[in-house]
Amino acid sequence: MRIAFISAVFTPEREPAAVMAAQLAGRWIRDGHQVEVYCPFPNRPEGRLRAGWKRGVRQVESRGNFTVIRCWHWLVGRDRRIWNRLLENASFGMSAVLQALPRGRPDLLVISTWPFAAAGLAVLLAKWWRIPAIYYVQDLYPEAAVEAGMLRAGHSITRLLTAFDRCLCRSSARIVLASETMREIFTRSRPDLARKVTVIDNWIDADEIKPLAAGDEWRREHGIGERVFLATFAGNLGLLSGAGILIRVAEYLRDRPDIFLLCVGEGVLKRGMAAEAARRGLANLRFLPFQPRESIARMHSAADALILTLRPGGGSACVPSKLITYLAAGRPVVCSASPESESHAVIRRSGAGINVAPGNPRAIANALAALARDRDAVERMSLAARSYCIGHFTADRALMEFGRVLHSLS
Repeated sequence: MRIAFISAVFTPEREPAAVMAAQLAGRWIRDGHQVEVYCPFPNRPEGRLRAGWKRGVRQVESRGNFTVIRCWHWLVGRDRRIWNRLLENASFGMSAVLQALPRGRPDLLVISTWPFAAAGLAVLLAKWWRIPAIYYVQDLYPEAAVEAGMLRAGHSITRLLTAFDRCLCRSSARIVLASETMREIFTRSRPDLARKVTVIDNWIDADEIKPLAAGDEWRREHGIGERVFLATFAGNLGLLSGAGILIRVAEYLRDRPDIFLLCVGEGVLKRGMAAEAARRGLANLRFLPFQPRESIARMHSAADALILTLRPGGGSACVPSKLITYLAAGRPVVCSASPESESHAVIRRSGAGINVAPGNPRAIANALAALARDRDAVERMSLAARSYCIGHFTADRALMEFGRVLHSLS
């Protein structure tokens, strides 16, 4: 089968979605398919062209049955302003379609890109070619935008975007969602399309991200004491992350020299958070940029606990990839998320951490303090986290399930 794959991110970008996209393409190649990937030039997470790359109309990398076509697009920039996001979305959608058309009709189109412009153009391309399309959804829109506070529930624009998304889904042969919670939300507003939905949980290479004995070495490299209880937040510092709450968490713990907070990542909240931490003199909170992929396992292994925050009312329409990374690293998770969210449900089912109310910095601080004085609980939750990851979020399981979806359309 010849598969065209339009993906918003792709290696060498470090985002988990980019790694998963590359693993999908690699699996299809091993299964004997011919694969053409249409993706942007590498620019994540900074929103700027990656060093060593030169942007053009297109760049083609071809190795046997595997071809990667980098398509011109607008760069979103570090601040990710809304108009830059819209331009990035629309420009990549148009560019990918224009690059794909001359290469001829494939047997299947897999779409994993931003709504609504890029995904909509890709669906139109599948209809033009008269081939089946798989719409692979990581963030359910417009619901995720409502949770992030960018849209209002019930607003005319929200209703219009829901109707538009329903059209995209109706035109797709299959819709792949990343969690059962997403399926519930999807079918609530699109009940007629429930039969098209397949749930495939996100995944991780558990041989790459795993508990390591090199955590103390990573601490020394970054000047973090070996005896201090290290609590790390690692991931995107976007609006939905709710990470701004870490400033107040650090304030509640400022008289606890045995507990140190580390915030690793980039996003629209980071600059303001760093300025506020400096203004308040919070010596117990440090910010680091995203770390190289080869350092992630060491970084997580250096932590005694990992922090997952979500904006109050958010997290139901998407699954934070950082949660799966946390579980793979085998560390307890302090999860500040809505009880209706998939993140809350995973922590509850797995016993891999402590759930606290969203938007409550004192509850996060209290949970970290409780773990700092109960090392037996830390060890028990660490084992539960790793075990749950192996049982539910391995790449082999997910790629096999995706293979079955492809087989049903061949």
